[in-house]
Amino acid sequence: MATTTNISPAVAAKPATQTQTQTQSNDFWTNLEFYRFTLVVVALAAAGCGGGVAAYWAISMPVWVLALTVCGAMLTLSFVISVSPVKWITYAAIAAVAVDVAVVTAGLLS
Repeated sequence: MATTTNISPAVAAKPATQTQTQTQSNDFWTNLEFYRFTLVVVALAAAGCGGGVAAYWAISMPVWVLALTVCGAMLTLSFVISVSPVKWITYAAIAAVAVDVAVVTAGLLS
């Protein structure tokens, strides 16, 4: 009995580098999941403390700036509390810190 494998042309034409990139990305998130508790501490410190400092500057700006600052920090904290995937926590923390940096920079320049 002969056994054959049918590989679709789309799968066969896929370059090896794309597969390696996907594997490296999955390995990165898997390793980051292993260090979940370290990441949680860093995310809480960055989003929480950074949000507090940014809120100080945002209080003299329009209300939507303060709301944006608070939402970024609260989203990160909610993801941490709900034990969401590390990828979500990381992206939320990065977005919150980016908003905080922008608000503090705008406050310093005004």
